[in-house]
Amino acid sequence: MHYSPPTALNLLRERIRRYNVVCGVVNSETSGYHETITQFYLKVIVYFLEQHDVSQPIDQLAEALIEAWGDRNLPLIYYSKDRLMSKEARQHWVEPDLARMPGA
Repeated sequence: MHYSPPTALNLLRERIRRYNVVCGVVNSETSGYHETITQFYLKVIVYFLEQHDVSQPIDQLAEALIEAWGDRNLPLIYYSKDRLMSKEARQHWVEPDLARMPGA
């Protein structure tokens, strides 16, 4: 909520990659950081925040976000597994192939 979406995306990229390294996870074409999943969830969060009163306490917003969008299989509503798990999707944003993104 304190950063623009582009700034938040850059921070997420950097911090997820750094976290992976600390945990011993290699960021490569087939493991570690995943660009499409990162952007997907950022877009979901931005959409959620546009629909809610952001003056609410952060814990209430987080709880509402998880309730509305917390399904661990959420990306697979929008993406076929093959598309989402492709090398291209891991390295670059790819558009969903099953359904339109919320707010699109």
